[in-house]
Amino acid sequence: RKTGNTAVEFDEKLERFIEDLDPKAVVYLIGPEDYNGGTERLEDFKTALQSMITKSLSARSGKGFFVIQMPHAVKDGTKAADITLYAEAAERVIEEYCLEHAEKKSHIVCVDHLAQTNNEGFLNECLTEEGLLNAKGHYEVAKELVLGTMGTVSNFQTTTYWTEETMPQYYETAMPEVKAEAKGQLKVSIPA
Repeated sequence: RKTGNTAVEFDEKLERFIEDLDPKAVVYLIGPEDYNGGTERLEDFKTALQSMITKSLSARSGKGFFVIQMPHAVKDGTKAADITLYAEAAERVIEEYCLEHAEKKSHIVCVDHLAQTNNEGFLNECLTEEGLLNAKGHYEVAKELVLGTMGTVSNFQTTTYWTEETMPQYYETAMPEVKAEAKGQLKVSIPA
């Protein structure tokens, strides 16, 4: 999902994405563009999600997968209520789809970041002052996605904490020159 796109906007482009990219799976993360719509846009969200599931599972001659990522928890009580509303709506859409298409149930994965992150440790250590994910928060959410889709994190990134480094005061303005010399060969010249 591209930042700024709602589920409705993503769904409108999904057929073209599938046609152009031929993905094995489509992943959608419910974000603030969705849940900030409140109850006014909830029905449109549910309709778009239903359509995304259908299109995703039709990919690869009916062998496609659909992964839905619930939003992560936040400290802001107003946003938390809207996040819960949209997460519950998504769960209902998935349940209804699986009741009608039981044979496709194994091709739908729900990664419930909300349930996994709604705790003091995450809320106090993984969010910025603005309520966005910090480095540790991104790490935790990514690990949850890998666990939810792959069933294991045994080969997951071993770095667990990043520190921000100060930016350099000076940047080189000289650019390396790259030329294709022959088939399969590049010549890179770095100015002194």
